[in-house]
Amino acid sequence: MVAEAPAHPGAPGRAARPGPVGLVLRVLAAALLAAVGAATATAVVLVHPLWWGLLLGAAATLATAWALPRSWWARPPWALGWVVVLGVVLQSSPGSGYLVAQDVAGYLLLGLGLVVVVVVVSDVTTLVLRPRGAGPDDRPGDQPGDRTCARPPAGAAADDLAPPA
Repeated sequence: MVAEAPAHPGAPGRAARPGPVGLVLRVLAAALLAAVGAATATAVVLVHPLWWGLLLGAAATLATAWALPRSWWARPPWALGWVVVLGVVLQSSPGSGYLVAQDVAGYLLLGLGLVVVVVVVSDVTTLVLRPRGAGPDDRPGDQPGDRTCARPPAGAAADDLAPPA
């Protein structure tokens, strides 16, 4: 029986970096998701004056944000498309008015945009600050063989780990 080598040398459990084809596919997926985010925001802006339209739009927006994977090519491009459309419709032109009124539905729509931004910013900071390949529950001291491990190794008593004198 042959044991498989780790995907990334020197780091057990780390995912391998995507090759050029995988990178191109992720960039294309990011572009597509930006367009989907823009389409979602356009639909939400158009139906938000109706109470059921605002509820449906908020549900679709939050469900999409929750369902997309937490990676650089998924949530941030989708949210960028969503927020750019919201920013564009908040601008007025000299010959027309606003698409988002200053009423409860308009403020709820702006709040939904803020939720989208906060979710994506928290995801991006988590992805940047988390070591590559570490799961959400992995902490640096929890790896077996790590000398900074706060837990005693399996089979060792807690008093066996006395600090060096």
